[in-house]
Amino acid sequence: MNKKTALLRKKSNVILHADDLGRSQNINSMIFESIDEGFVKGVTIIVGQEFSLQGIIGAKKRDIKMRLHLNLTEGKACAKHSLNSSLVNRYGFFTQSFFSLFFAPFKINFFRFKNDVTKEINFQIKEYLKVSKLKNFNLDGHQHVHCIPWISKIIMQMTSKYRLKEIRVPNDTFYVFNLLNFLKSWYYINLMKLILLKILSKDLVKKAEKNKIKFNEKFIGVLYTGHMCINSIRYGIEKLKNKKKHSSLEILIHPFISDIKEKKYWKNSKQHHYYLQKERFKEFTLSKDIQLKKILVMYENFINN
Repeated sequence: MNKKTALLRKKSNVILHADDLGRSQNINSMIFESIDEGFVKGVTIIVGQEFSLQGIIGAKKRDIKMRLHLNLTEGKACAKHSLNSSLVNRYGFFTQSFFSLFFAPFKINFFRFKNDVTKEINFQIKEYLKVSKLKNFNLDGHQHVHCIPWISKIIMQMTSKYRLKEIRVPNDTFYVFNLLNFLKSWYYINLMKLILLKILSKDLVKKAEKNKIKFNEKFIGVLYTGHMCINSIRYGIEKLKNKKKHSSLEILIHPFISDIKEKKYWKNSKQHHYYLQKERFKEFTLSKDIQLKKILVMYENFINN
């Protein structure tokens, strides 16, 4: 990548973003291809996994926008926790889901649990800064766990210790591009996610503004997560054009196929693996679609004029 291309990537206000870099060697190679041969301009990196270092080195080499992908729900923890910790199992793998984390303050052992989560967040930030050799960092969350109010509060409390520069706000917009989606169960699951994350995003924005942390103004990638396509992006952008003027947009995709060897990473192993294979490959193809590039460039011009 030449210097001019790298500069354009950094200055862009419309970011096609790929999550989960560092999770496996296969995921790394496919995301790198979506950068080198496609239009992905930003990545988030999971630390503490076998191929996290490869992901960070590859992202830095390509000189694109990077974020720490805070992970508290899947895979192996970065910190070592006690055997009686409810955050991980005896082998050090996470046991919690987004909703169990969300309702954690109502549990009897919340104080101890909160300490474990704080410890894990601290370790992941330290590991990311150590390996990347960055002086400051950007952050988002795997399954958007960083939006959970008590977790985002912990993150904000660490801004005095670590230099958090930017955070993702997954404030997606409701829109319909295919009526057949109303017949599919995944659509209603994503719709519930959209409503909840829109509510949590308001709290996150307030905290970010108070701590002078940058964030994306608009976002596409919650309502059709796992099913992103050219039309879901096109219709989402058209919807945003009719709204209040803004200066930045992040579009989230997962352009990869998980390796079956990676099944230990997932709670539902093979079921989760095969369910997403076809859709994730479509997103990988989408990342290199010339029609998508035209849509992104047109919208870039729209918000800059």
